Amino acid sequence: MKEEEIEIENGQIESQDVGESNVFSSFIRKTGEVSNQDHARLFKAIPFIIFLVGLAMLHIANNHNAENKIRSIEKMEKELKEDRWEYMSTKSDLMLKSRQSEVAKIMEQTGILELRTPPQKIVIKKSEYQ
Repeated sequence: MKEEEIEIENGQIESQDVGESNVFSSFIRKTGEVSNQDHARLFKAIPFIIFLVGLAMLHIANNHNAENKIRSIEKMEKELKEDRWEYMSTKSDLMLKSRQSEVAKIMEQTGILELRTPPQKIVIKKSEYQ
């Protein structure tokens, strides 16, 4: 840490510790004069300032990416819910239409009637078909 002497309004001189973090406050205390030492401090701080700006940009980009992911997840959940309802309604319609009585009603319109007698077994002896 360096000590810097500052003149107060009534003419007294006060010494104060000035560190790297007080670069900008030393600019304000002085009456518009910027020395070479202040320029050197400022140039030393530029890589750190660039680093902070880079971190801020990464933070903003990360937030933007997270919000887009949340939106796409919500959209997919909505589509999944719609597809699930469509599946359930299609399944119930198919179960209703596949009943024997419903199939018989549909087939009556085409002219094919339901069998009222059980099927008969046809038996052919070996000697008949050779």
